[in-house]
Amino acid sequence: MPDPVSDRSARRHHAVFASAAKQSSGANVRRTRAALGRTSSPSVCRLTGRTDDGGRPARSLLGGPRGRKQSGSAGRPSAVLSTNGRAGAARAYDPVPEDLASLAKGLAMVASVQPSATSRAGTSPATPFPTPFPTPPAPSPAPSPAARFVGADVSKAWVDLADTTGRSLRTANTPEALAAAFAGPWAPAACAALAYEPTGGYERPLLAAAQSLGLPIRRLHPNRARAFARATGRLAKTDRIDAAVLAGLAAFTADEAAVPPPSPAQRALAELMARLTQLKDQRHAERCRAERAESPAVRASIAACLAVIEAQIAAMTQALDAAIAADADLARKAALLRSCKGVGPRACQAVLAWLPEIGTLNRRTVAALVGVAPITRHSGSALRAAAIAGGRKPLRDVLFMAALTASRHNPTFTAVYDRLRADGKPHKLALIAVLRKLVTVLNAMIRAGKPFKPA
Repeated sequence: MPDPVSDRSARRHHAVFASAAKQSSGANVRRTRAALGRTSSPSVCRLTGRTDDGGRPARSLLGGPRGRKQSGSAGRPSAVLSTNGRAGAARAYDPVPEDLASLAKGLAMVASVQPSATSRAGTSPATPFPTPFPTPPAPSPAPSPAARFVGADVSKAWVDLADTTGRSLRTANTPEALAAAFAGPWAPAACAALAYEPTGGYERPLLAAAQSLGLPIRRLHPNRARAFARATGRLAKTDRIDAAVLAGLAAFTADEAAVPPPSPAQRALAELMARLTQLKDQRHAERCRAERAESPAVRASIAACLAVIEAQIAAMTQALDAAIAADADLARKAALLRSCKGVGPRACQAVLAWLPEIGTLNRRTVAALVGVAPITRHSGSALRAAAIAGGRKPLRDVLFMAALTASRHNPTFTAVYDRLRADGKPHKLALIAVLRKLVTVLNAMIRAGKPFKPA
């Protein structure tokens, strides 16, 4: 026959459970079911119990199916919190009245997150739910109402301007026309920033006009601008819309530090470096064609082209060296960079031309700019290995060879490479780590104005 003590305990537990369930109204239960039903996981939270008269499982508080028979003494209620939607997946435990009351109270609080129909109508606001997650940081303060941001979408023949007040204008893509456009309502006095995207050199008249007028300039990455347009629901793409998107993105990123525009010497150096890279790509392409050519006339033509390209490569290299020597600041930086064993003339030219920000950024920012910062990709139970992404690939390709040389001939970087290899890291991973350390060391050298010193 049943144990009287056990029966009394079961009846007492069941009474507390029924009382707690009654306190959470039917509307709360329905809202709780709706809230849990909208989650991305099929996991549910079931509360099952046993009656003391027939051993049948009681209905769950959420109205779900009857729970499976739990291990343990019959006639005693048990609560199971399941993370995979199956009853009994977690370890069962015997609740006490305080546990059941707290659980019912928590479910009612979860239900209060989804406002009822009356609260949506404005008659009864829903009770705020104390979330265990950290509060997101407060947004950056908005700029003053008088400040406006201007976006410029640059084309070959014209430039579309738009600001955050809704105005737009199209003008010719010449320094004179652009300078005349920033007059009257477009006066630069009330312009907080002029945002643009790089368009392969067609933005130079805009930069010249902006610098002559003293306009603050913000260079935005096209990928960020397109992502911002999609995030704001602007799927259409026209020159006028793109200009408005750039203005909105400039206002959205107003708290980010603006990068100063490059100097004329810096722009000339970058152009020479780009031309040198093009010539080397053409040389590689002609050499590949020469391997497959069978006709004597074709082979002679390729040989003639290679001779011209080699001469142009030598001329561009000399022009790069002359441009660096002619500028005092570039010459000083070049001397500091060459003091690090592993950084040759080619790597020095690439850093000065493609990384003008070196020496003005912290180690994390400069590593991300080059593209050697590991990007973490963790979501739920998926723990993927971090990998590098983004950055300036042409510069990274040149510095990779510099890091390879430094890992073999510079004791400071050889120690880093050997330590990682001893820990079982792959060869490429160790080289990327050496490359990141090389970038941070060069950045620190330029910032401090001191040559390389072995660790």
